[in-house]
Amino acid sequence: MYEASALQSDAEWDLPQTHAQITEPGGFRRHYLHQQAEDEGRTANILTANFVDFLALYGHFAGGDFPSDEDDDDGSDDVSAGAGRMSESTRIAHAQRTYGSVGTGDNTGAAANGVRAGGASVRKTFFLLIKSFIGSGVLFLPRAFYNGGLAFSAVLMAAVAAASLFTMLLLVRSYERVHCGYGEMGRRLYGRWMERIVLFSIVVSQLGFSCAGAIFVATNMRDLFNAATACQHRLPLSFWVVVQMAALVPLCLVRHIKGLSAVALLADVFIIAGLAYVWTIDISTLGRLGSAYVRNFNPENYALFLGTAAYTFEGYALILPIVDAMRSPQHFGRVLSLVMVICGTVSVAMGGLSYLTFGDRTEAIVLLNMPSGTPATLAVQLLYSLAILFTTPLMMFPVIRILEQALFPRRSGKRNRAVKMQKNAFRTLLLVLVMAVSVVGVERVDKLVAVIGGAACIPLSFIYPPLFHMRAAATSRYERIRDGVLVALGCVVCVYVTQGAVSRWGASDPPHDFCDAV
Repeated sequence: MYEASALQSDAEWDLPQTHAQITEPGGFRRHYLHQQAEDEGRTANILTANFVDFLALYGHFAGGDFPSDEDDDDGSDDVSAGAGRMSESTRIAHAQRTYGSVGTGDNTGAAANGVRAGGASVRKTFFLLIKSFIGSGVLFLPRAFYNGGLAFSAVLMAAVAAASLFTMLLLVRSYERVHCGYGEMGRRLYGRWMERIVLFSIVVSQLGFSCAGAIFVATNMRDLFNAATACQHRLPLSFWVVVQMAALVPLCLVRHIKGLSAVALLADVFIIAGLAYVWTIDISTLGRLGSAYVRNFNPENYALFLGTAAYTFEGYALILPIVDAMRSPQHFGRVLSLVMVICGTVSVAMGGLSYLTFGDRTEAIVLLNMPSGTPATLAVQLLYSLAILFTTPLMMFPVIRILEQALFPRRSGKRNRAVKMQKNAFRTLLLVLVMAVSVVGVERVDKLVAVIGGAACIPLSFIYPPLFHMRAAATSRYERIRDGVLVALGCVVCVYVTQGAVSRWGASDPPHDFCDAV
């Protein structure tokens, strides 16, 4: 009865969301944004074209809720003279009175057909997933193909993409039953210890992405500097790692992730330009010189490929907030399947073409194989380095929120300068840690990427989803056995890949130096 009356109230007052939608995670926030847009005479765009705005809107990474001190400190929630705006807390209270307490139930109309008013369209969801999965990781794939061998790597990359798709869909099925973030899902299903393990994996993976990005930037910036100075002042790679602190410290102190949206948009453009340039050089070189010597299987280093392959699909933690925001979530499986086919194809093409082109000369960062010192190569190195540099604060943002919630529980720096300064000091020290790890791995970036993939990405991608599905959504004995086998297999691969990458740590060639080629 109450559900029906609430729905009638929705229609009578032309409210943008139904009772079930308002009580979903982030529902009150979405309701507030719709109402604010109405007050300003515009249409609310709940999922924007840029995924940074999307993360800012929901404040969810891996489906979790990690609010910062200044989330509400933008002035938009204050009552303006003559504007007639309510604060968000007032709107939430109003929404609770309108829609009732949190609960679920069957809806009629659009909600019954799986359609959410104001959600993301299929097209927008598609592009958001593409942007989430194609990033800096693809530039490490040529060296990964060298480590694994051409045929082995191509087949296994396709298998990893298919397995990732399957486990993502398992995670989505679990989410449909439990309807909470990745970490909280672990707590609800297995206890607080599992939540801590999941959050630890997220922290390690994101810090690892940041370390790999710092090494990428350092290597390319050294080449740019040496080209500009004609190798008159050769500085070590460790210097170029540390000097990034000048740009990263201010960016990591940003409280609103929306403040990073402009640089992230530039990063998207730069990444596309870099991929296009690499493919152009690969195809033209293959046409002129033919294929270099390649191996179909590399028995010494193939374990490194497994870690890099898991690292490549780095957008895993964005699956839950994206499916939660989709207007027609019943289409998510088809959209994700298409995205994974595209991402798998791009990954095989990037790794395979570059390895065919450069053979055993393939560098850990394929941009170093581009024609040295040419204006085009230097421009791409600069743009791609800026793209990765701008992406690093985004990689750090969820880590900062997770750790600050643990270290500063219920302590806000919004109106307490001492707490804010403590948090600033913590963020700076965290960045120092990232740079220190980067200095250690600066000449072993392929090994570092494999360690990150094995130790953090494999659990997030292949262990936790079937483990959660086994308890939350498995409906038959077959599904439970299958999930258990996947968990056991994931654990074995995780240990094997991580151990293999660590054991090969010392067997690394120094990265390409522009000055050695002139």
